[in-house]
Amino acid sequence: DKLSDKDTLYVSYRKGQRSAKGFLDDYANEAFALLALYEATLDSAYLDKARQFCNKAISDFYDEEQGGFFLYGRENEQLVLRPKETYDGAVFSGNSAMAYNIVQLYYITGEKRFGDLAGRQLHFMGGEAAHYPAGHAMFLIALGDYVDPPQKITVVVKDMQDIAALPCRVSLNTVVQVLKNPTEE
Repeated sequence: DKLSDKDTLYVSYRKGQRSAKGFLDDYANEAFALLALYEATLDSAYLDKARQFCNKAISDFYDEEQGGFFLYGRENEQLVLRPKETYDGAVFSGNSAMAYNIVQLYYITGEKRFGDLAGRQLHFMGGEAAHYPAGHAMFLIALGDYVDPPQKITVVVKDMQDIAALPCRVSLNTVVQVLKNPTEE
């Protein structure tokens, strides 16, 4: 409630005041957490919010010319340098998390634009990881999911209350999409 306003994240909140707008890692990790919540609950509100934060990160942080995501966005204070963090240390980088998020959104939603962006982001990260693959573990997970797509299960429910009765035991290499109504697909 305090660290976000619609699709904008903030770094901190204290005594009724928000600080600077969020950085790539804030958006990437928030979307990652929301995708995990969607996977655990199949509540589409989490998926919608993850998509919203990923779209904001794409519009504010993505480098259309050379690929990859900058550490700070167009709405942040502009510094002399605009770095792109790619190394996964104790915490994975925003670029690796965004690669994972975009791949997951592509497979869950089937949206072509996420598929196209996933290919570009993985290509960018591949160049970075070539020098030291062990330092890019989250990227390698995203790449593995992209190269060996997960099994997709689509569930159409009459009532969203029916989701609670679904057996949620699926293999790790599976994505589940829940639809409220049948589609042409």
